[in-house]
Amino acid sequence: MRLDFVSQYCTVNTLLRNWEVLIAASVEFPDATQNVRQLLNSIARRPDKCFDRELWPEFRFFALVRTDHDIFPVRAAYKDREPDRLNIGLNYLSSEEPIWFAGPDIIASILLNNGKVPHILKTIRILPVGKQAGLRPVHLLGKIRIDPNVDDFYKHVVEQKEANKADPTLKKGLKCIGNAGAYGPLVELNEQKEAEDVRLNVYSGEHYHQQTVREREVPGSFYFPPLASLITAGGRLLLALAEKCVVDAGGTYLFCDTDSLCVVADEKGGFSRGGTRADLGYVEGGDTCEFAPAPCLARETVVEISERFAALNPYSFGGTILKVEDVNYIDGDPRKPFRDLYGYAISAKRYCLFEGKNVRKIVDSKAHGIGYLMNPLQRKRDKDEDQFAVAFWQCVLQHEGISLEHEEPEWLDLPAMMRIPVSSPAVLGRLKDFCKPYDFVLAPVVRDGDFNLDEEAKKPILVTRFEKDSEDWATATYYNVRTGKPCRVTTGESTSKRTIPVRSYRSVLNAYVNNAESKFNGPDGNQCHPWTRGILQRMHVVAREHRYCGKEFKRKLKQGPVDHEVEFKCKVYENGRVVAGPETLRQLASFSERQISKRTGVHRDTIRLIRHGKGVKRSTCAKVIDFLREKPGPAA
Repeated sequence: MRLDFVSQYCTVNTLLRNWEVLIAASVEFPDATQNVRQLLNSIARRPDKCFDRELWPEFRFFALVRTDHDIFPVRAAYKDREPDRLNIGLNYLSSEEPIWFAGPDIIASILLNNGKVPHILKTIRILPVGKQAGLRPVHLLGKIRIDPNVDDFYKHVVEQKEANKADPTLKKGLKCIGNAGAYGPLVELNEQKEAEDVRLNVYSGEHYHQQTVREREVPGSFYFPPLASLITAGGRLLLALAEKCVVDAGGTYLFCDTDSLCVVADEKGGFSRGGTRADLGYVEGGDTCEFAPAPCLARETVVEISERFAALNPYSFGGTILKVEDVNYIDGDPRKPFRDLYGYAISAKRYCLFEGKNVRKIVDSKAHGIGYLMNPLQRKRDKDEDQFAVAFWQCVLQHEGISLEHEEPEWLDLPAMMRIPVSSPAVLGRLKDFCKPYDFVLAPVVRDGDFNLDEEAKKPILVTRFEKDSEDWATATYYNVRTGKPCRVTTGESTSKRTIPVRSYRSVLNAYVNNAESKFNGPDGNQCHPWTRGILQRMHVVAREHRYCGKEFKRKLKQGPVDHEVEFKCKVYENGRVVAGPETLRQLASFSERQISKRTGVHRDTIRLIRHGKGVKRSTCAKVIDFLREKPGPAA
């Protein structure tokens, strides 16, 4: 059963009373260490206090935490082969270096970690002072009056959306305003290229360094990251509450998204069938624990969990803020009985729900990981926007042996195509000889691995005129943006220098199902790999090197079809030097400078700097850490 939070970020803002902060003349950050410690200890004793909405404004704090197997959102390079791709996983974290966390994340750790209270070093509250002058009423969409002196913007927008649901245009407009204003403006950062090096001050918690950059992040007009951090942390706290309710009831979930949870449930509850011996033989190196039956809650229990969140409803209309989604009902109609749904999840945001064990009908399909691709199907007026996502998932389930369909669609072997909007100066600069501003072009996904290292840097960037009819894509003339020369494409093997090998939709499909959920461990306790299946576990992350990140970004749509990125990346700030942590220093104390120098090749003066807590080159520090990992005998 899929559950979804009502307007999650607006709800979090309302519960935390963040509007008070936004209309304040100024804010202060007073020390609140003693009070917060008492609050956290009381929640550890009585977790149900989190369902008291009057208590939520007390969660508006930040704390410096020395983590020791506590559950926190951890951004890290979870894939060894992709050290620059930093993703977030809610995992056990241990760090010698203290880290600042938002209050709701600390409370979520207590809920998910059996009442264990993290080690709090100090805390600060965010306290609004006074009220801005000049605040005056406005009319949203020319119809909905809102007075910032009286109305909580987030609460008012959601209530008016509910009150005007008979007007679909007004309802949609209010939904867009609420979603757009609830978080994005507070974290707006825009990349700005500089003509020469700019000296930058980099702050992250207790850390500070300076470095020079050519691209810097310029804050938007409403940039205020302390409040933004509380909003995302509040969303995670709501999900942690839901997860705890499910686990305490003896259940589990298929997937957890930003604002939703899909609970394993059926009419009576018990356990799912689990795997069979045939399943185990199908997966090379499979473990019986990967096919163990999954606990299954009764639908009635899930409904009770949903209704429990009515206590946190801050709006004038009644009901729960954790609603049972319409997809759970026959024909998606909440007036009808529940229907049996089956689910298939590959990794984060890659899942679908369907009717019938052998996929009679797909009712909910996630397009994450394929949303950058053009729809190769011939569009039909009576089909919705998810036409391609449904067709793609039908092929996934067919290839995984779940769907009994045998016929493959013809579009599988077409070139995988992206639509590139020419909507920024950077894109137009690359494509100025091939299109006009605010136009669209098509760009095939050039295959990786078909070029040697020297050629990779000059890998073709191909474009062609925009064409909806997918039948023309394979025979179209393409132009290499790097050289300006025309060429052809092939999804097979190239027999000519003027024919460039590109990926097909089949190639994308084959790779799609092998996307390992590397942020978590499998049932056997080892990090997930492409063949892992079953109920996953949180991993234990031990923080050694800390990296300082800026905003997530997606270069493809801003700078043109450069490397065909489909995932977000982070801007990382580094001063090129690192400082050894306390545990490293403790281990080094067992060895003489001469011994360390002899085994690492590092000069004794540099070793002395490391021992005195000074920064050294990253490669130098790595040599010392590798030396300690070998565990040689200490000096006599």
